[in-house]
Amino acid sequence: MLEVNGLTHARVPIVKLVEVHSNVACDICINNMLPLANTKLLKDYAGIDPRLTELVFAVKHWARRRQKSRAECDDVAIASRGLSSTSG
Repeated sequence: MLEVNGLTHARVPIVKLVEVHSNVACDICINNMLPLANTKLLKDYAGIDPRLTELVFAVKHWARRRQKSRAECDDVAIASRGLSSTSG
C-alpha cells in the first residue's frame, strides 16, 4: 500500500510516496535538473579524489546523528546516493 502526497506549492512541485509496510520513501519531481548536475559534479570530483565518497557518507551520518531537519539531510542523502550509484 502506498501513501501519496503532493507538494504543489513547493518551489519545485514534488510527489511524495511512502510504501507503508516497509516505510520506504521516494520523492518524485519533474523538470528539476539541478540534482542531476550535482550528481555529475560529485562523480567528477570523486574521480579526482576517491576520499570524497567517504566524506559525503560521513557528513550524512553526522547530520543524521545530530538530528538535522529532514530538508537539511535530504541534500546530503541525494549527494551520497548519487555517489554510490556512480562510483565503483
